Amino acid sequence: MSGSKTVLDGLSESELKKNEIGEQGGTGNDEEREKLRNELVKLGPARLLGVAGHYWGDDRGWILGGDRPFMEHEEMASVLRLLALGEKKVNLKFLALEDFEVAVADWTMQYRTATMWGRDDFFYLWIGNKEGGLEFKATAQQISVPTGQEANRQELRSTKDGKRQVIKYEVDYHALDNYGVRFNITIL
Repeated sequence: MSGSKTVLDGLSESELKKNEIGEQGGTGNDEEREKLRNELVKLGPARLLGVAGHYWGDDRGWILGGDRPFMEHEEMASVLRLLALGEKKVNLKFLALEDFEVAVADWTMQYRTATMWGRDDFFYLWIGNKEGGLEFKATAQQISVPTGQEANRQELRSTKDGKRQVIKYEVDYHALDNYGVRFNITIL
């Protein structure tokens, strides 16, 4: 990054290592993206760690001392806003028990859990925009809520599904009890 002061200047070296935020690629929206990052930090450093860059840190439950909360609609909307501004690396963290769908401007994101009765054994993540979606790759992992233990790491690449791109992450029901799912996403 350039010599200018950014929101990342306030993060410790260990937080920066856990959250791989670097050059994001020039789209002409660098100032807007930085402004959004600043807004997220004002909500608490965990909000920035929760969406921008890749994250490999302590993902046990927030209430149990983990670094960041599980995603809900507000965090998903922040991810979509960052993607719309040209962010290339984002991360998502979901509980295994809830589905979510969010639309922001011309962008959509949908997460569907594998753990509801009658579903197949896959977590699904769709991302799309008015141009028909963008290809991405993801490192997906199951994360233990009580301990932060990681299991079932899979390297995935999105495929076209209508006007969106989708990844399918196969659950390992025997890997962990009481878990969430983490996706570290890179836009291609």
